[in-house]
Amino acid sequence: MTEILKDVSTYLEDMTEHNKEGLSHFLFYTNDGSDLNSWKQGTLAPVFGTEEIIPVDKSNHIASDEELCSWAKHDYESKNGVTGTNASLLVKEDGTYEITITDKESKVLDTYTIDPKTGVGVDAENAEVNLPQTGNNSAAGMLAVMGALAMIGFGFCS
Repeated sequence: MTEILKDVSTYLEDMTEHNKEGLSHFLFYTNDGSDLNSWKQGTLAPVFGTEEIIPVDKSNHIASDEELCSWAKHDYESKNGVTGTNASLLVKEDGTYEITITDKESKVLDTYTIDPKTGVGVDAENAEVNLPQTGNNSAAGMLAVMGALAMIGFGFCS
C-alpha cells in the first residue's frame, strides 16, 4: 500500500510540475478510453458524444415501447428455446427502434431493428422479425379465436 501511495504522490508532483492531465486520466483511461479493465496509462481522455434528445410522436406506433419489448422477448425466447431474457429499447436517429435482448447476466443475445409503426424489422443476422405476429399468436388468443369460430359455426351466436 505504501508503494502505491508513493507512486501516486510521485505522479501528482510530476503532473503539477509539467501541467499534465488529471489523476483520473492516469488511473482510469486507456489509450482509446475504451477498456478500463486492462489498464495502462493513456495518452488521451475519451471523447463523450452529446446525445440530442429527439421528441418521438408515438401516436401512430403499433404498440407501446413496453409491448414492443415484450413481443421481442417472446419472439427471441420462442425461436431459441430460452426463458428469462430482458429487452431494452433505443430510438435510433432514423426513427427505427433498436431492441436489445440480453440474458440474466446482461450478455447481449440478439438485437432487433424494428419499425415502430409496423413492428416489423430484422434481427442481428438480417432475418425478418414480425413482432405483431409473434405477440398475437399466444396460445390463449388462438384458443379464444377458435372457440368464437366454433360457436359461430354451430349457430350459438345469432
